[in-house]
This record gives sequence, structure tokens and C-alpha cells, in this order.
Amino acid sequence: MRSSKVIMFLLLFCFIFGPRFKLLDILLITSVFLCISGLFIIILKRNIKKEIIIFSIIVFSSLFYTLIITSVYNFQDLTTIELIIKNLLYLYSAYFIVCIYKYIYKGNSDVNLNYHIFIIGVINAGFSILVFLSDGFREQMLQILNYTNEDRRIVGDRSFDMSMGGNAIGSIVFSIIFIQGLYLKKKKDSIIINVGLMLIFIATLFTARTGLMIIILSIIIYWVSFILSGKKLFSINVKKFIITILTLIIVVIFIFLFNSQASESTSQQLEQELIPWAFELYYSYMENGELNTNSTDIIFNRMYFLPETTKDLIFGTSNMGRSTNLSYIPSDVGYVRLIFAVGIIGLVLIILPYIYMFYIGITDRHKNISSRMLIITLLVVFISNFKELVFLPRGGASILFIFFIASFLINQDKVQKQSIIDKGSVV
Repeated sequence: MRSSKVIMFLLLFCFIFGPRFKLLDILLITSVFLCISGLFIIILKRNIKKEIIIFSIIVFSSLFYTLIITSVYNFQDLTTIELIIKNLLYLYSAYFIVCIYKYIYKGNSDVNLNYHIFIIGVINAGFSILVFLSDGFREQMLQILNYTNEDRRIVGDRSFDMSMGGNAIGSIVFSIIFIQGLYLKKKKDSIIINVGLMLIFIATLFTARTGLMIIILSIIIYWVSFILSGKKLFSINVKKFIITILTLIIVVIFIFLFNSQASESTSQQLEQELIPWAFELYYSYMENGELNTNSTDIIFNRMYFLPETTKDLIFGTSNMGRSTNLSYIPSDVGYVRLIFAVGIIGLVLIILPYIYMFYIGITDRHKNISSRMLIITLLVVFISNFKELVFLPRGGASILFIFFIASFLINQDKVQKQSIIDKGSVV
């Protein structure tokens, strides 16, 4: 049984943060394998959940409409079609993952599944921190990982992870895993979770500001919930606290020693560039009393506009604005770019599957961790698209669909009191 747990953990890792090497995309290969396996289970059982049927019908409807619009413009931009097809790929892949976890971990499968996702996120965070602090490691990774696509661009001195790249979407995924860690911390406080939360916070700080703001907001809500519940906010287990701090110090010292030649420039970069950039909102408020940044000024002043003709507004132009053979659309806002691509009709059809997932989350009467995380993740997606196109590609989408499937497939979890994970679990 332990070997099965190890294999499933590795498959989960590859499905969420499988590296995209220049010659091989681990996440894509894993997703195809898991998707076929998920479909095989459905055929073998001769039974398919109504939630999967309804979701698939909605997705195929949006795919049919998008194919018509794209064909009118000679298939010059396939971005929206790719987005919709990947929804189906991740759906059946996540179905396989959740089914096997439910079989292996029985009644405690939801907690184990979320715990393992969190651990995988911490591993990825450690990678991202190492990339930022070690110039040598960063250059080596840029040589073997495929970050040439616009959606995975590496901006300036920001860090990047092993799968998604270096942008706001990566930081948003980190923030979602951070919130997941807070939920797990409520189930059972542990040194691993505390250290993991710190590492994810640091990795988000090194990646992009969007996720950092989500994390800060989640911490405030977490503290408020403690106060309202009547619990002591600072009732700290001294032993765990000391071990957590010492572990973090050792990790940071080791990373700096790993590339001592770059430590001076890294320290200067942290002080003069990264901290002011990450907390620009705070500095702006302290200096002029306004909560704004250069990014927010650009977004709200320049990036909100619509197609000029009624036809293009309703049906779209099949242009997401980033294709090399089509005109550039000077907006990062997700809803604006989707309207230009498939119009208001297409926008509704593309968002409809996510609205359905949200409905499943809020109507789940069992309210396991996955259903709560599904609601939070979708709220983050809906809000983030007012800033840029965020429908959680790659790792983020994998996590989202796992939450979706687990919210209705794992509906009888009874968390064991003695441990957050089963004895003999892989981690």
C-alpha cells in the first residue's frame, strides 16, 4: 500500500507542477495519461456523476461556439480553443486522481489529498526561492526549462517556479496554496505546515505582487476568524514555534551559502528593488495617502475598453491580443481580452463552467476542505480577471479541478483525530 501512496504522490506532483522542459512537458504528458485513465474508470464503472455530465455539456457548448467564431477568422488565434480543451483534459485527470485517493485513504482522503497538494506547493516554493537567491541555479534552470512563451515570460529579476513561469498567475497559485495551508493548520497545527506557509509567503514575495496581496488579506481574515471564534490569537506552542523558526533560519542560511558570491547583490536587490516594489501599495499610502500603484493606475486608466462595432462586441474577433500574426490588444484584463476574442456571448459560455463549479461548491452540504477551497479559488479567479487573464493554466487549473471533483466525489470524509494524515502516508 505504501508503494501505491508514493506513486500517487508523484503523479499528483507531476499533474500539478510537472516541469516544462524544452524537450519534454512532464505536466502535459501526465495529464494525458491521467485523462485516459479517468475515462477508463468511467467506462469500467459504467457510471458517471451527473456533475461531470453537466460540466462536460457546458464545456462542449462553449467549444462549439468558439470553433465557429474561430473558423470565421481562419483559425488565426487558437488560444480560447486551447483553454476550453484543457478544461476537459484537467477534468478527467482530476477525476482519476480523486478516485484513487478515495480508494487508498478511505474516509480521510480529502484531508490527505489537500495536505499533499500543500506539500507539493511548498516544494515548488522552495524551488522558486532558490531561483531568486542563486544566480547560478537560475541560469541553469533557464537553459533547461521552456519559458519562451509570452504566458510564461520571466519579468526582470522576479523569480519563477518549475512549471508556470514568472508572472502574476504563478503568485496567485501560491496564494491559493497558502490559504489551503491555513485551512490545514486549523485541522492540525504542525511544524511542517508552519514552515511551509513561511516558504510560500517568501516565494510569492519573489514572484509577483498580486498573490502577495491575496495572502495578506487571507491572513487578516484568518486572524479575525480566530478573534470572532473566541480563541486565543497568540496561544503558541513554544516548542513548535522555536523549531519552526530555527528550521527557517537554517534553510535561509543554507540557500545563501549555496551561492555566496551572489549574496551581496541579492541583499542589495532585496532592499532597494524587491521590497519597495512588493509593498508599493503601502509606501504609496504612507507618502500621499492613496491606495494605488503604477500597475493599478495603468489598468484602470488605459486597459478598460470594448470593441468598436456591435458585431465584434457580441460575437468577438477571435483575437486574444497576443498572437504574433494579429493586432496587439493593449489590455491585460481577462474579461476585455475574452470579449475581443469571442464576444459577450462567448465570454458567458466560457465563464459558465466556472459558475457551475462555484454552484457545486456552495451547495455542498458536507463542506469538506476541497469544497471550501473550490469556492475561494473561484472567487480569486473571478476577481483577478479584472486585472489580467487568469483562468489558472497548468498547475492552477489542476488544483482547481481536483477541488471541484473532490467537493462532490468525496462526501463522507470523517477526519481522524490522531493525525492530519494516515499513518504510513508518503509524507
